[in-house]
Amino acid sequence: MTLTDPRALGATGVSVGPIGISSTFGRSAKDIEWTFDLGCTYLVLKSRRQPGFMTGLKTLAKTKRDQLVLAVEAAPSCSLALRLSLELSLRRLGIHHVDFLLLGPREGVEIDRIVETAARLQAQGKVRFLGLSLPRRKKGDVPLHRLGSALGVVHAPCSAADPHSHTSLFPSTTETKPGIVAFGATANGTLLRSRPGMGRAASVADCYRFVLSQPGIAVCLAGSPGPSELRAALESLREGPMGEEQLTWMQGLAAAAKGTAHRLQSKNRVLSTARPGGLPVSVG
Repeated sequence: MTLTDPRALGATGVSVGPIGISSTFGRSAKDIEWTFDLGCTYLVLKSRRQPGFMTGLKTLAKTKRDQLVLAVEAAPSCSLALRLSLELSLRRLGIHHVDFLLLGPREGVEIDRIVETAARLQAQGKVRFLGLSLPRRKKGDVPLHRLGSALGVVHAPCSAADPHSHTSLFPSTTETKPGIVAFGATANGTLLRSRPGMGRAASVADCYRFVLSQPGIAVCLAGSPGPSELRAALESLREGPMGEEQLTWMQGLAAAAKGTAHRLQSKNRVLSTARPGGLPVSVG
């Protein structure tokens, strides 16, 4: 069994490659085109993007639209901003619809009106499916119920440091669950750093393979690896899901990374509360 086979995104009927590409990846349009040819057919257009991403995306939209699965991520300040932003993206790409419109909850913005506008765009044929892009933190108030059966996909953080966060999103009684696209597989790069006593650090390939070995994950989103790292990750998926020993090793790296972060935070806390003479004061 390998991890290279196309994955179904929930109940949408859409199948994509196991690794998706974010608009923060690549240095040129050619990078987008060769990743697509290697099976990375799920592309995500964010507000942050590399200069060559739009050029490569335009080429794919013209020549391989039937194979391209395009998601547009938006965290609008109001309903009008959502509509104008989507229509501008459609015009720039020369296409009539996007496959997924991902709504990012934004503090201080009423989500109900945003969802209503998104539903109208879907009814107009400009969007095939609706989805949510969750923040890395503060996932407690996730408006999953606002979209109901219209929810086709959810982007959620997942890494060896927090491999099960996505499993708590849905009640066990939920019959139809959306496809889960994981991001943040390297835990902001902390899993890629070597630490005393832990042997070698994880590679990008290790991180992506770990995430795709988790039950329920359909796609692992690649943000900004180098081209050689992404090629290595795609090749490593041929080895299949990680075994118990490899999973334990990755979780050990994550535990070591958390311990380092905790020690640094404690040290900084003492330094920030030091007296002018350099002696720490009590912080109890």
